[in-house]
Amino acid sequence: MPRPTVHEPHDPHHRTDPHHPRPTPSPTPPALATLFPGQDRASTLARRVDWAATPLGDPDGWPPELTAAVRTVLPATVPMLLCWGEDLVQLHNDAFRELCGPEDPDVMGRRASDARPPVWSALRPRVRRVLAEGVAVHEDALPLVLDRHGRPEQVFWCCSVSPVRSAVGGVLGILVVAIDVTALTRERSRSAVLQELVDEQGRHVTEAETRADHLAVALRSNRTIGMAIGVLMARRRLPAEGAFELLRRLSTTRNRKLRDLAEEVVHTGDLPAAADGRTGRSH
Repeated sequence: MPRPTVHEPHDPHHRTDPHHPRPTPSPTPPALATLFPGQDRASTLARRVDWAATPLGDPDGWPPELTAAVRTVLPATVPMLLCWGEDLVQLHNDAFRELCGPEDPDVMGRRASDARPPVWSALRPRVRRVLAEGVAVHEDALPLVLDRHGRPEQVFWCCSVSPVRSAVGGVLGILVVAIDVTALTRERSRSAVLQELVDEQGRHVTEAETRADHLAVALRSNRTIGMAIGVLMARRRLPAEGAFELLRRLSTTRNRKLRDLAEEVVHTGDLPAAADGRTGRSH
């Protein structure tokens, strides 16, 4: 029986040997070409995965919920990670790869527990909660430590972990949507520290103004108090506000009228017992 003729594309720089035809690359299976049609890195990786060797099996047999989820995740510009089935087999888009930084291409199609340890360590308790309770979990600033630029750095993700349900309500998979909010979180932290410093400074100013106001009232209301303050300023080398505060504090702790205590200071030249627990002797 004559050998069938192999028809090759015309190539002027190549001599065709009819007995040894050139091998042609295997075409992408229709299911993979339909599910992962993009030219981005994630879609290319997905077309190379031997899905039949994974717990998900051949894509021709994937349930409609999974294929619908894949068609949502892969072309999305927002970082998304899909974990499917009991083994939580991972599919992700290009944006999620960039969010995590350089990673092993074999991550596509592998179990989520085989993903980058920092990412899975942070997501695992939230994924388990979603699987157990069937409710979504949200984090405004999930902390992670990732090596994205040649050195470990702390980053923060705003992320949502949600169940993907079947037509009858069962949880078939997990969808993670994440956004990098590292810069925003750090700015908020700096703003909070600055506000605390401003508040603290404001409290100090308010306390100083209050002490000054009390001192002015005391000086206007009683001449003896003013004289006592002058004695303490000279005796203890204090500013006016400090001398008045010392006098007022001792008046409160000894339950004595400020005027009576001031008279004693004027007569004796010092406090009968200083607010710091020392005697009335100068120091």
